[in-house]
Amino acid sequence: MCGLLPWTFLVNGTSGSINSLVSNANLIKKSYFPRELLVASQVVAWLISFLIEMLLLAVVLLAVGNLNLLYLPVVVLIMFFLAVFVTGLGLALSAANVYFQRRRAPGRHPVPGLVLPHADPLPHLPSPRAPTPPRSRAAGACSLWSQPHGGLRRGAPGLPL
Repeated sequence: MCGLLPWTFLVNGTSGSINSLVSNANLIKKSYFPRELLVASQVVAWLISFLIEMLLLAVVLLAVGNLNLLYLPVVVLIMFFLAVFVTGLGLALSAANVYFQRRRAPGRHPVPGLVLPHADPLPHLPSPRAPTPPRSRAAGACSLWSQPHGGLRRGAPGLPL
């Protein structure tokens, strides 16, 4: 639980700040203010939640008898550095999100275009009805370059490749 709370803050603060500039685009266009405030507001909102969760964890650790008060200043310092890190990461990733939102074509989502070429694990296998080329070389000598799993298919014919 002690490691899960900072990780949850990192994930929620970063994911909330990534979309803050894109989701508030109308507000940005209509008025002038520092854009960093949108990202910082997301991080501060999740920081308040993180502080409440850490207080509850401290109460539980105190009730169990596992709380060492000597480490409290170190924990507070680490929480501060984590909040600064999440703010910086959120600023960088929200700027990248705005950049990639503008570069993509309207109506297209950038993630499937990046993932789909790698989604098929065996893209070079011939169909079962395709004629096999004649074997003029030794078994499996150069077939791995033209068909990446050809040697596996000949070596283990029972595998469902």
